[in-house]
Amino acid sequence: MPEKEISTINRAYISILPKQPYYDWANAVFADSTPMSPGNKEATAYAIDDDFEVKELADVVKPYFPFIFEMELFGVCTDPEEWPQERTWKLFCAWFEFHVGSMVWDLVPEEPLGHDDE
Repeated sequence: MPEKEISTINRAYISILPKQPYYDWANAVFADSTPMSPGNKEATAYAIDDDFEVKELADVVKPYFPFIFEMELFGVCTDPEEWPQERTWKLFCAWFEFHVGSMVWDLVPEEPLGHDDE
């Protein structure tokens, strides 16, 4: 039994981990900056509805991929003119690894959940 009581949050998640082509793009856009690399393996998590049926992970991610793709690009470069013009599912899969999880545990229940825009 765990030491403290924790609860789940009523969301599932999509976890995004950039691959080398993403870093190649970022480093080309900012050639004069310190190069980015996959060394830190930092992922981004996107909360989604926890009521889904997983047959293929891609089927869960596909409806969200255009938005996720833009958010990941925006995280590096805020100028959409620098982004790839053809942001297809195939390119997304070449640039990002993704995982889907159905359980989100709140490890800090003493801290209220909030949104940055509040």
